Amino acid sequence: MKARAAGMITLFAIAAGSQAEAQSFNCDLARTPDEVLICQDADLLRLDERLAAVYASVRRRLDVKDRRELEFEQASWLQSRKECGRNYHCVEDHYVRRIGQLRGN
Repeated sequence: MKARAAGMITLFAIAAGSQAEAQSFNCDLARTPDEVLICQDADLLRLDERLAAVYASVRRRLDVKDRRELEFEQASWLQSRKECGRNYHCVEDHYVRRIGQLRGN
């Protein structure tokens, strides 16, 4: 099942680069240290927008079961990113790794 989902993620994430991007959360409502840091830094904000686009592209194409698995993985990833606090390199690394995972790299 995971192999199938990973294969689907790889195929569908390729198309994400051509889609309009939007950040994954509203900076006006940012409260946690990681979210505040992201909203204060243009490079991190661009990474968040890229991840949001790739994630949305992958999610749309999955069946219900694989979508639930993806959502669980994303929630775990968000919790892990939150633990970075205001550590720029930790947050940046989380984004780079997650984007790579979703793209199948």
